[in-house]
Amino acid sequence: MLLECANLVLWCLLLQGVCQFLRSNDLSTDDFSDEYGKAPENPPIFNIPKVIIYMFLCFVLVQLFRTFATKEWDDWLILNFAFSPARLSPPPGMVGLQFPGGVFADIWTFFTHALIHGDWEHLGFNSIWMVVFGTVVARRLNAARFLMFSVYTAGFGALAYYFVHFESFTFLIGASGAISGMMGGAVRLMYSVEGGLSNLSRPEFSDVKLLPLSKIIKNKSAMMFVFIWMILNIIFGVTGFGAGGSVSSIAWDAHLGGFFAGFILFGFFDPAENSQSMLLKLWRTKK
Repeated sequence: MLLECANLVLWCLLLQGVCQFLRSNDLSTDDFSDEYGKAPENPPIFNIPKVIIYMFLCFVLVQLFRTFATKEWDDWLILNFAFSPARLSPPPGMVGLQFPGGVFADIWTFFTHALIHGDWEHLGFNSIWMVVFGTVVARRLNAARFLMFSVYTAGFGALAYYFVHFESFTFLIGASGAISGMMGGAVRLMYSVEGGLSNLSRPEFSDVKLLPLSKIIKNKSAMMFVFIWMILNIIFGVTGFGAGGSVSSIAWDAHLGGFFAGFILFGFFDPAENSQSMLLKLWRTKK
């Protein structure tokens, strides 16, 4: 009962923060263009990039399917599109286990699991985080880059889950790995200028220089954010806090995998950074 009350309080705080965020400014960049800093003639009431809205609608459509589908069809969805370590490494005694979809599903489930959620609360919780931190990243990237970045971080989230749950007949679902990657990328934008978290309300990020990894360690505010996020992630994973009290539904390992994938390699998706120069910087750092 106490955990459920704490969960409700967290939801209220998140919703209050999102409402303040949505009311924070009237400008919005056109996230389907490579041009930045142009405000639309008729600003929207809610300042959310279109690509974020479309992703949310995809989550809703899949969840509606799960809600009204028969158990057989729901099982079909999970077996074909949720990620399971048993696909690649069957548990002892289950050697020869065959999942539907074959080798292609072995690949696409690394990414398609992000479209499926356990219930509406799971979907809503992830969507709130996506609106808050995904918006920062979407304002920096165009829609295509943002989607590629989301797929990439979802994949690394599944990879981390695989190594932790090796030879386990379990299923990973939810976009939290990808959204954690959005948080990681957002950290390098928000803390590159004065203000830190207050930059969540910034209307655009095209004029912001990406915070280099070498300087993040020296940025106490950024490191504090990362530290607190990791502690909260461990708490969520151990207690089930924020996911209806279901401990098994918290894929803390996928969160960490997605977060650090986005945190470390965000620059490779950043249009303001040249990939070749990024590689040279990494090479010079090693030397």
